[in-house]
Amino acid sequence: MIEALFAVAADSPIGAVLEANFQRTLAAPQILSLPGHTLEVFCRCETEVARRRYRARASARDPGHFEAARSDAEIWHADVSRPVAGGWPVVEVDTNGPVALDDLLGRLRDLLR
Repeated sequence: MIEALFAVAADSPIGAVLEANFQRTLAAPQILSLPGHTLEVFCRCETEVARRRYRARASARDPGHFEAARSDAEIWHADVSRPVAGGWPVVEVDTNGPVALDDLLGRLRDLLR
């Protein structure tokens, strides 16, 4: 699935927004190869909160996501617990609770100017 995201983004004449739980060491070179500007929004969340949310939605998701078959160790590890941060701006957002969207959008607009 991640490869498909990168392939579509690479071919897009207007840019793309990619959303995924990127593994830092694998994603950085692929992101760097994309055309245009890169801005990373990293959602920081306590592992227990993320696990609880993940398991709660797993039964409602398409089986192609393989949530039930994946172990906690496979999903939450050091390579996904930090931003990819490949030299582009990174905006970290605390997602343990509600996010102040107006503030976040303002920060993103400022970085894109």
